[in-house]
Amino acid sequence: MAVTFQPVLTQAGLNAAARAQAEGRVLQITHVALGTGAYTPDGEETALAAEKDRAPVTRRTHAGGSTWQIAAKVVGTSLYWAKEVGFIADDNGTEVLMFVHSHPSEVFAAMKDGIETLLELGVSLGPLPPGVVEFDFLDADIPVQELLDDAEMKHLPGSNFNTPLVQMVRDLAYSNMEAAETAAQAMRSIGQSGIIYGRGYGYGGDASYHRPGVVTFAAQGGHDHPNYPLMCGMPEQQVCINGHVINTRHCDYRIMESIGGAYLEVRDAGLPTVPPSVLAKGSAGEQIAEMREYFRAFAAADPSIRDYRDHFTVNLAVLEMWDEVMSDELVDSFPSFRHQLSRLGHHAMNDDMAELFATGLKPRYENSDFKPSIIRSVGDDGKPEFAIRRYRISCVKLGTYRNWPVHQMVSLLEDAATQERFGVEEDEMLAGRLARFRVNYGIGDAEIKSRYGPGLLDTIMGKVPGLDGLGATINSSYTDTHENGTEFVQRLKQWKSETDLNEAYYQRHYSYLFAGAAGRRDYRFGYNDPTLFRAVTTRPEVAAGRGMGGNHRTTWAIPLEIVIGSPLATWNPYGVEEKTAYPSGNGTTSGTAFSHAHKNGRWYRTPASLFDGPGAVVDPADTNVAAYMKCADGQNRLLRGSGVYIHLPAMAGVGDVRLRYPIAPGFWDGSPVRAEMDAKVNQIRGAYTALGLRVQEMGYELENMQKALAKKGVL
Repeated sequence: MAVTFQPVLTQAGLNAAARAQAEGRVLQITHVALGTGAYTPDGEETALAAEKDRAPVTRRTHAGGSTWQIAAKVVGTSLYWAKEVGFIADDNGTEVLMFVHSHPSEVFAAMKDGIETLLELGVSLGPLPPGVVEFDFLDADIPVQELLDDAEMKHLPGSNFNTPLVQMVRDLAYSNMEAAETAAQAMRSIGQSGIIYGRGYGYGGDASYHRPGVVTFAAQGGHDHPNYPLMCGMPEQQVCINGHVINTRHCDYRIMESIGGAYLEVRDAGLPTVPPSVLAKGSAGEQIAEMREYFRAFAAADPSIRDYRDHFTVNLAVLEMWDEVMSDELVDSFPSFRHQLSRLGHHAMNDDMAELFATGLKPRYENSDFKPSIIRSVGDDGKPEFAIRRYRISCVKLGTYRNWPVHQMVSLLEDAATQERFGVEEDEMLAGRLARFRVNYGIGDAEIKSRYGPGLLDTIMGKVPGLDGLGATINSSYTDTHENGTEFVQRLKQWKSETDLNEAYYQRHYSYLFAGAAGRRDYRFGYNDPTLFRAVTTRPEVAAGRGMGGNHRTTWAIPLEIVIGSPLATWNPYGVEEKTAYPSGNGTTSGTAFSHAHKNGRWYRTPASLFDGPGAVVDPADTNVAAYMKCADGQNRLLRGSGVYIHLPAMAGVGDVRLRYPIAPGFWDGSPVRAEMDAKVNQIRGAYTALGLRVQEMGYELENMQKALAKKGVL
């Protein structure tokens, strides 16, 4: 059992401190003494009961508040068990026992003759007035402690470094922090939070619009991995959120919700249910026919065919970013069956990425990313806190299609550059993977006009928790300043409300209780970044800021896509068994069928006969081929993946079934140049519309003139 070390301030020490303060002196604790006395100190001690050895203090470290950690190297003059320890002060040439510790039965240390023992002891100066008692060295001709402090890159709060070199290092660290924020400000001024671009692979051309952006081979690079449950294919992206730029690894994320608990802990989002009328059918063939009716109803958005709305779930995926306290040992920040973060370590990975940027190459397995390290803050002790810019993809299940009719929630985003680049019309973009979407201001409200205040996107993003997970509540306080310079505590409120804002969830609008200097109390986060969403967290792994009262741990996010879960996720009409062990076989022929389903790439439970054909492999990254599986009746059948598709393969009598809607904002969509261009396009479009109306009016006028002339016999 560890010895509880609680030094007691002696009456003699208290008296000496009072004398020193009265005389304007500082009382110096210079030595540590050891002895064999065993007792319970009462503060009346003036010396150790049985002192054996003593040694000068060799080091003192501020441990926070009034607590100090001191070190002394004591050389034993004999073999004994140390049961008492004293802190000796120099009171103007008089030796004073300042603090003492002992115990009737507990041993403090084992000492040996001629052997040096390093003692590291904690002591609180809390009972004494600040600045009256300090720790010093006996007969120290050089400032050893000061040099040691500087070597550790820290000084006492409110003080400064002792050597000009380290002062300069501190100033450079602070300048580096400011430079990083200046760079972020520059990025904020030319765009908005969003995807800058994805990897171009072999694409290029002679015109500016030939360069891939948010759309590469597909919008946000989306591809199909339906042979994995809850898996959405997505490649590397370069993203800017709140002015901070990162390069992701190949994402291929799973639809999982943040639940708090352990750091970055998540769980699978809820799966859709199979319609009872499908399960009630007697044979697999009848189930297939009935299931097709549900997809026909879904594609037509017509619940009179079948009420599909409770059997399709709606999930929102977002990309989060935050500053994590520096560590070279990185864990994956979000799960993926197909890709895991390289285990090189942060510095080695960034070295590789810097070389890849220099050479223009691409990592073969796409498991590396670029997460710049930054100085997040410089403490009162002068020590910089380093952080790593981290990210993850997380999701939340919004509910079922009954409450979240996606076809009324999103609209096709106009993308002339992609149309020109691929030579396609809008209907072709919709039928393929090139289409991007925007979230309407409200369900059924697709009008484009100036808006003020939260809309549908705010509603769904407000259901996404930050790193504290679902169910968390965080109401932060911030230090603000009146015009007279006095400070006051500021709390955030819900938009146009006096109710506290729950900052554990992602928001982009807030209000203050009282109006600011400009007469306003309702604001967006992000100064002038319309697509930035922000939350706070209590996780100590996230680096805290120092301003506005300090200890604020912030995360940022942008929406990525809306993903619809279909009943295929849980439908298993042939009773394919699932096991945790990998199956035998390779699934390519009936004779080599997989012995059972496995979540890592062998998730085939949907009858291939539900569809009219094999389905197109649109991209080399797709893994949506069918496979033969052993079924519950012992037969081997051709089945398809039961996971997530962008578009389901064609079904007889069923229209297009789209299950993924890319809604990520583009970084350049928020640039002033883009704003001017879009405005000009709208003006030209309006002018053509007005011209068309005027031509139509002139046609009516001409027709009326002809009729009038005809009545007069002129014509």
